[in-house]
Amino acid sequence: MSAADTKERVFDYIIQQGPVTPSVREICKALDIKSTSTVFRALHALEQEKRVVLQQGKRRNIVLAGSRPSVSVPLFAPTATIGSVKTQEQVGWVTVPVSTTRPQDLFAFTLQQEGLQKDGLLFGDLLVADKGVSPLPNAVICASVNDLLVVGRYQERDNCILLGSNRAVALDGERAAYSGVIVFSSRNYNNQYVEGDR
Repeated sequence: MSAADTKERVFDYIIQQGPVTPSVREICKALDIKSTSTVFRALHALEQEKRVVLQQGKRRNIVLAGSRPSVSVPLFAPTATIGSVKTQEQVGWVTVPVSTTRPQDLFAFTLQQEGLQKDGLLFGDLLVADKGVSPLPNAVICASVNDLLVVGRYQERDNCILLGSNRAVALDGERAAYSGVIVFSSRNYNNQYVEGDR
């Protein structure tokens, strides 16, 4: 196979992976390429053609030209209390296409509740929340309620989270605490994007 063919196969694979680009080793495995140097050559050729940008100092450093930047955020088990992050609940890292000046305020988890279809969210969706911003009225937020991470609409007037069909839980800091505003969701989330460590 020629270098040009390999380059096009690599580019096609990156596009197929959606907003979260694969690592070099994942490209090797998926395309049955034996050497990482072959993939690096293809990536550098794609970068010279301005089809991808290779970010320095990142594990998942491939960004499609013209696409949004991405960041790696901690992925937590859905039972984690995020307000005071329990690091033992962290299960890995996930790279998501979110632009922020405060990546340390972001965290990810999979939605483990039903009844949010009207908000465009389904059980199992990957959600990314920003704990560094205050919620606006009616924003989709997550909160720790009895040590479970739940998602709902923020009701400013009563300082509560509205869960499902009009069940409101006050964000009093004891039984329920605000954890963050949902800033990204993905239905096509795949465990291949989870990194065990950075």
